[in-house]
Amino acid sequence: MIVPKEKLGSANGLVQMGQAIASVLTPVLAGALFVFIGFNGILIIDVVTFFFAVGSLMFVRIPQPALAPEHKNSNFLQDMAYGWNYLRERSGLFGILMYYAMVNFLLNWSAVLMVPMVLSRFSPDVLGVIQTVMGVGMLIGSIVMSAWGGPKRRMPVVIGFIAVSVLGLIIAGLRPNPFFIGVGVFILMFFIPLASGNSQVIFQSKVARDVQGRVFSVRSAISQSMMPIAFLTAGPLADKFFEPLMMEGGALANTFIGQILGTGVGRGVGLMFIISGVFGLLVTALVFANPRIRNVEDELPDELDKA
Repeated sequence: MIVPKEKLGSANGLVQMGQAIASVLTPVLAGALFVFIGFNGILIIDVVTFFFAVGSLMFVRIPQPALAPEHKNSNFLQDMAYGWNYLRERSGLFGILMYYAMVNFLLNWSAVLMVPMVLSRFSPDVLGVIQTVMGVGMLIGSIVMSAWGGPKRRMPVVIGFIAVSVLGLIIAGLRPNPFFIGVGVFILMFFIPLASGNSQVIFQSKVARDVQGRVFSVRSAISQSMMPIAFLTAGPLADKFFEPLMMEGGALANTFIGQILGTGVGRGVGLMFIISGVFGLLVTALVFANPRIRNVEDELPDELDKA
């Protein structure tokens, strides 16, 4: 409603750049502030910045689209049902949604275990460097997205960027080496803003303005619902199944998998990273083979052009 259609890609890149800057600078600032002003001082800053963030919305005028009569008095459940049906009737958009939900699951299924995987063999300083590399990767990817804005045909690029990003999971799990982990997570985080920014433009362009709130809320609910499922299953599977497989004397220790990945503590999690990456590549190949998803930009009308 605010950004011209041709600038949507750059605007999405800017939004992600703000998130990336926060992920890089926040831990550093928090540590310094804790030393100088303590926890109570940090809480005061937290409250003040909250009111600043909310108050800034008072000075921004967001034009509102005219609502269709049937939407003016609808309730929450009706709005959610409408958003769901809107996506189900557009198989290309629904396919992208399911694709992102699966990728979200795979990324979080492994990423939630990165901290214990690193700390099982290396010091907290090494973990700090790797987490910084993740934030820098996302920051650079966001800057590239903002400056570039994206191609004219976005869906093939989205699929390609996701394929490269999940390849980063495979690299990160390949060896118990900070260099491999750092390179892998950098690749992962660099390409995520590029894929996400272009995907967001597709939805912004193909969903009518007056129903974007309904449709996008359903999209977020389905995509984000994968995260708790990934978190709940990753830990028990790592402890009870994958880690024992890769310990000395484990079922995979003397196989080619154990020879390539190494054995011992943390290597079961490394195997989970690789499994996530391989499944991500397989799902990506299936998505690319689906013409409804691959050609969604050609098959669905551009709703912004109707405004």
